[in-house]
Amino acid sequence: MVQIFRAPKGNNKTGNKQGRKAPHHHQQKLELTIDQLDHHGQGVCRSHQPVVFVDNALPGEVCQVSVSDKKSRFWKSTATHIIQPSAQRIEPFCPHFNQCGGCQSQYISPENMLRHKQTAVDVLLTKLGGKAPINWQTPLAIPENAYRRKARLAIDSRQHNQFKVGFRAKNSKDVVAIEQCPVLTQPLQRILPHLLATLHQLNNKNGLGHVSLLDTDGELQVTIRLTKTLSDKDKLTLTNLESSVGCVVVLESQRNQFESLSTAFSPAKYRLQDGIQIALSPNDFIQVNGALNQQMIQQAMQWLQLNAQDKVLDLFCGVGNFSLPMAQKVQRVFGIEGVADMVQQAKDNATLNQLDNVRFLKADLSQWNMLNDAEIRQCNKVLLDPARAGALEVIPQLKALQPQMVLYVSCNPATFARDMVELLNSGFRLDKIALMDMFPHTVHTELMALFIPNNG
Repeated sequence: MVQIFRAPKGNNKTGNKQGRKAPHHHQQKLELTIDQLDHHGQGVCRSHQPVVFVDNALPGEVCQVSVSDKKSRFWKSTATHIIQPSAQRIEPFCPHFNQCGGCQSQYISPENMLRHKQTAVDVLLTKLGGKAPINWQTPLAIPENAYRRKARLAIDSRQHNQFKVGFRAKNSKDVVAIEQCPVLTQPLQRILPHLLATLHQLNNKNGLGHVSLLDTDGELQVTIRLTKTLSDKDKLTLTNLESSVGCVVVLESQRNQFESLSTAFSPAKYRLQDGIQIALSPNDFIQVNGALNQQMIQQAMQWLQLNAQDKVLDLFCGVGNFSLPMAQKVQRVFGIEGVADMVQQAKDNATLNQLDNVRFLKADLSQWNMLNDAEIRQCNKVLLDPARAGALEVIPQLKALQPQMVLYVSCNPATFARDMVELLNSGFRLDKIALMDMFPHTVHTELMALFIPNNG
């Protein structure tokens, strides 16, 4: 159902150019009934043409929405008033939810949101991949709060009397000052008030860029990106924070140049199963949901059916999150990564864990021909864990490699669906798939899928 709230005469609310965002005072108001959620967790109204995507809305709800962006094929909007709420709607648990952009879906339980996301991904994959039913497995999920072990706090020091530390606002670059964050791990929640108070005490606030928080198995690291040199007095204030709350404060004066205040700088470490340790620098990628990361690695190794004769190719390997646990189970692992610093850290991690059957290489996977490497041509199983852009350029080489299995870990269902079609056209079939709730209360959808040859 669609009802249009017409603007008073003389106030043109629909005259913005197509494809542009409307100024706030020109945003069109609609009354819509939400049909379903898409794989981003957005409400979708198909009874309006063009289709309208609605933030903060649930299936079956009647909402008043504000249209912010008009394209030829779809509009974007936000629900500003829920006229008829869904039975699944709940009260957000965080007092900052309505302003902070960190979480987007606290108005529905993660369990129900995950169910809607799976339905949406199923529709997407079935539409692109044919009529064969999708072999869905049980999603990976953990308790939804106190899960996030890494976070970046933004800083706004433009006005000294309105110094703000927090997260970016919804759909904005403005900083929302926070007092708490229930999705941070309990150790990070514990130190957050002390950290905020300390930052407010500093004299050179306009020299602060941003602050990164990291909890690796209870060892806490606070990294402050500097745009100007801190005074000795400010450094002493931060040193007092270290001793009072039990954390390590690291200063980053230039990209990847780190200085610990009290000791020599050393990478943080987190532990995986079977004694594996992963060391990483503050700017290295880490799966922020530590408990779900453990489940993900375990499931990946189970689905790949690893054995002592396997040679595994780990593409987009990072610092070795998958490579090193797999190396304990197989004959050989080859990890490929495009970021030089992460490749070096992965090599250091192999040494740290006394693993000599893993080889890490730096390569741009959008251009590099891995089939020129004789050892890689012997790999019989492949793990893909690309960024949001996906792995389209790699698939022709996988077709030539002809592995027994391809395990694809995706953080973007849209690019995964695109790549799935290429894999299907390259002689593979989708064997099974599962969602992973890596980021509860957010629009992000992560998944794991196993492909095997059509004759497998």
